[in-house]
Amino acid sequence: MDLIVIAVRGKSSNRLTEDSRCDLLLIQDQFSPVGYRVPSFPTFTIDPSHGKRGFPFLTVDYEVYGSVLVALLVFAIMLSMAFTNWSKTLEQQTYKFFSQILS
Repeated sequence: MDLIVIAVRGKSSNRLTEDSRCDLLLIQDQFSPVGYRVPSFPTFTIDPSHGKRGFPFLTVDYEVYGSVLVALLVFAIMLSMAFTNWSKTLEQQTYKFFSQILS
């Protein structure tokens, strides 16, 4: 974030003279979590209670385990499709199915 602010400040200070007036991209703000705010964005208050993630009846551990299980399942399917002719077989079965329906 500091690098972006330096780049924005560098560009704006090189292009602007003291006589010209232009909106700044970032303004320093002590109450902002990052120390800067964008003046053209409206300020909305965000209720932290809306930040709950996932399903309310699952703990974080179960969500992580479920996500890892789904990722491994997708990986196993992709790996099996790479080393077998499953995709060609599926394509042929789909073609046969639709050809029977249309004829």
